Amino acid sequence: MPTLRLTMDDALYEAIEARALQHNRSLAQKTVAIIQERFNWPKLSPKEATEAFIALAGMWADDRPADEIVRDIKR
Repeated sequence: MPTLRLTMDDALYEAIEARALQHNRSLAQKTVAIIQERFNWPKLSPKEATEAFIALAGMWADDRPADEIVRDIKR
C-alpha cells in the first residue's frame, strides 16, 4: 500500500487530530477517511468487498478434500 507524507500547518493538523479523537481513529485513519469522503469513495460492505476481491483475484478451484490439498502443499 502506498504511503503519503504531508506537511501542513499546525491549525490543520490540530483540527484533523481533534476529529480523529472524536471518532476514535488514528490521525492517519481520519485523514484517509476525510479524503475518501471528499472524493465520494465507495464504501463497500464486507460482502461487497469479498465479491470485489474474488472478481479481481479469482477463486480457488479444487474438488479435493481440504486435508488432501494441505498434504500436497506440505510436500
